Amino acid sequence: MPHIKNTMITIRTAQLTDAESILQIQQEVISERDYLMTIPEEFN
Repeated sequence: MPHIKNTMITIRTAQLTDAESILQIQQEVISERDYLMTIPEEFN
């Protein structure tokens, strides 16, 4: 994990313009199926 000391982070509500990036990250996480109880085919 990258070192984030002294880094400002903004937490905000997701916007419609974030949808594509959120889905891409979700697909990457789900593809790590060895450690999850879900499979990529559950998400379109």
